[in-house]
Amino acid sequence: MTADNKQVEIIVKFNGDIFAVSKELGALAEIIDCSYAILTIDELKINELYNFRQIEYFEPAKPIMPVSILRNEMSNAGITPVKDSGYRLSGKGVITGIIDSGIDFTHANFLNSDGSSRILYIWDQSLAENAPEGFIYGTEYNSEAINNALKSPQPFVILPSRDFIGHGTAVAGIAAGNNGIASSSSIISVKLGSNSEARTTDILRAVRYIINKAVELNMPVSINISYGMNDGSHTGNSLFEKCLDILSQKWKTSVSVAMGNEGSAGHHFSSVLESGKTIDAELVCQAVEGSIFIDIWKSFNDDIELELIPPNGISSGMLYSKDIVKTINFGEMTVIMNFRPINHYNLKQEIMFLFESGSEVFISGIWRLNIRCISAVDGRIDIWLPMTAEVGVNTAFLNPDEIFTLTLPSTVENVISVGGYNSVIGSLAYFTGKGIRFLDKPDIVAPAVDIYTSKSGGGYDSFSGTSMAAPFVAGCAALMMEWGIVKGRKPFLYGQMLKAYLQKGARRNKNIRYPDDGWGYGSLDLKRTIDLLELSI
Repeated sequence: MTADNKQVEIIVKFNGDIFAVSKELGALAEIIDCSYAILTIDELKINELYNFRQIEYFEPAKPIMPVSILRNEMSNAGITPVKDSGYRLSGKGVITGIIDSGIDFTHANFLNSDGSSRILYIWDQSLAENAPEGFIYGTEYNSEAINNALKSPQPFVILPSRDFIGHGTAVAGIAAGNNGIASSSSIISVKLGSNSEARTTDILRAVRYIINKAVELNMPVSINISYGMNDGSHTGNSLFEKCLDILSQKWKTSVSVAMGNEGSAGHHFSSVLESGKTIDAELVCQAVEGSIFIDIWKSFNDDIELELIPPNGISSGMLYSKDIVKTINFGEMTVIMNFRPINHYNLKQEIMFLFESGSEVFISGIWRLNIRCISAVDGRIDIWLPMTAEVGVNTAFLNPDEIFTLTLPSTVENVISVGGYNSVIGSLAYFTGKGIRFLDKPDIVAPAVDIYTSKSGGGYDSFSGTSMAAPFVAGCAALMMEWGIVKGRKPFLYGQMLKAYLQKGARRNKNIRYPDDGWGYGSLDLKRTIDLLELSI
């Protein structure tokens, strides 16, 4: 590898010897699955990938962020009776994998009665000392290292992995804390790339790492991912989503993913194109630092042209597909438009506008995107802005669509996609991301409002968001695996079988038609689910 140019990460689908490719390009290759890998490569050499027969397709790593925080529900979700009476389930013999912002390993919620840790491994991707075998960065700590640190009066000096934003500690507390759901499960924690933001490649590495450990230990594993992004077609067709889909089918695994909190954010616009007619997509933006994007997805069969008009009314002029890539200057604001080529994984075509400001502040006011349809066959067009965590609550479309607001990777078919509801009043959480009929998402909803759980640094606090709903399901999946796999009642209770029983046992309202874009197949009810499993044997 050279040090002169920026090193970037690429997800590649390959055949043959990917290490021969990486060697020739001076890159680093990490195998994620038999046909997927991550290349760390000089950005100036990316186009050379087209010259290798081993490369079937590739896409760049993209930023992915926590889907909360917005700042007891176990009984309402049917968990308490399963833990406290009759079945006596606690997740013993199962691994709970937490992929997040880290974990406060000193918190009492993750300690045994003798003061030792319930955490088997911590892989902190943000540190650089002792990477796990098969990976190129981060530091791995095993249970011996964790327990040695706990014996020290300064544990973070001995083991410097910390959860600075608290998201991962809160999630872990719900899924697997002593006061949580799978309270006797073993824990593996992966702290993603940085404190507030990670990459899609970091998620893939983390899933592979946890599953590898579960195989070594011969234990079933329930993994939680409470991160998301809006950059993509939302149809499960990116290499990131496809690779995660394959990984989620490895071993005795269940993967729970938060639907995101974009339902009320105003970051999705949709319409129907008609030949010869123009659609106006207006958005208001207020002082966003750095760069943002507008991500447009349409059928490749539909032909359109675009015009972008900033708050000062000076038009970009008409933008055409033949332009492919075009740079437009609005004073200190630069906009790069990219009509991206169709690929062999997706019938949709992407048009990306990337906004970059020399003053580091996005031009405030109302922006108008005029979309003139030359010819329409399919007609549907969807546009997404970045998530609230990236652009705040004051950047939104003036006429948004709350349907199809789930974030990636809750779009992946074989994961359990979890929306959120308020279990106290029985209503769908206003912020929960919503699916769309052809995706059949979410799979289920779980409590997501004012959830009391572990706080990094000690003590407990209340958190809201679908980030908190997903670990309810991940914890319940661990209890189901204990009932079925560890206790030998149903050895294949993982993956889609586990999801199917969760859906069948969910509570449903007779006034709602299921599956619903918001409610999925209903609200989590573990007691009903375990009762159904008992009847099946």
